[in-house]
Amino acid sequence: MCLMLKYIILKKRMSMIIVVSHTKGGVGKSTISFNLATALNSKYNIEVVDLDFQKTLTYLNEYRKEPLKVKSFESDDKFKKYIKKDNNQRISIIDVGGFDSSLNR
Repeated sequence: MCLMLKYIILKKRMSMIIVVSHTKGGVGKSTISFNLATALNSKYNIEVVDLDFQKTLTYLNEYRKEPLKVKSFESDDKFKKYIKKDNNQRISIIDVGGFDSSLNR
């Protein structure tokens, strides 16, 4: 893990939002998000937000022995409320689909 990321997580205890996005589909956004969340989940409080309309992370999570905390939002308002309630007790990893929508902005 990057030393700067480790410093921020351990010393400052600040919230962190990691967004994995790309304008093109099929480049591995969901795979990166899932693997990152799985790796960090053993040491930190992780929540994954699946904004991809295909819900790849949501489906992958169903096969895990120890499921991750995965959230999905269908409306802008619910997602905005979630982000506003972000606290310094978790790391949020957001998987964004390869398309333009108001939810992704």
